[in-house]
Amino acid sequence: MIDRNFATENLDPVMWNRLGAILDLLAPEPRVLHVLRTEKGFRTVMNQRLRVIAEAEAERAGGWEALFPEADEIRIYTCDTAEAFLSEIQQADVFDTDTQHYMKEVYRSLEERVEVYRVRKQRNVLWKLLEWWGRQDGICNLGITKDGALYFQCILEFRHGSLVRATTSDRYEKDVYNWEKICENVEREFPGNVRHFICTLEELERKFAGKTA
Repeated sequence: MIDRNFATENLDPVMWNRLGAILDLLAPEPRVLHVLRTEKGFRTVMNQRLRVIAEAEAERAGGWEALFPEADEIRIYTCDTAEAFLSEIQQADVFDTDTQHYMKEVYRSLEERVEVYRVRKQRNVLWKLLEWWGRQDGICNLGITKDGALYFQCILEFRHGSLVRATTSDRYEKDVYNWEKICENVEREFPGNVRHFICTLEELERKFAGKTA
């Protein structure tokens, strides 16, 4: 899916800085509550905030979902299970793989060794799109507009079903925000299988904003 030697180059700083807003729509990061069970109670971390909770307090509240209603996922560790999990995912046969395989192995090991409760299922359209685009080797030229102007653009190169490179129109040094010129430059530089996709940010928001799966 994403090659282990994936490279990025010539990233336009203005448009690439907007990648976070696109990812928030296509693959929002789940809000995870981490709970470490100790002999003296629980240490919790969510949104980078540490909180120490006595076992009696957790019981009175009626569970972790009641204490942290904003959590999409709850992971409960002990020192032993956390150490075993971290040791396994750093093994060479796991770590030295492509990104998607590594992430699958991480979650497989996590669910085998740690108590994981998914409160709300999170969508991830991004992986589905990468899999779809990766069915053909070649170039995907992607554009997203806002109020009639180019808001985000990137060029993705796929080989053997994996994403090997991401770049932007900044590589051409001119016509960086002109979609028609970008398409011409991409086809000139990458002869062969080139696919162009463009939509508006408003279309993405209508389709995905506020959805959880």
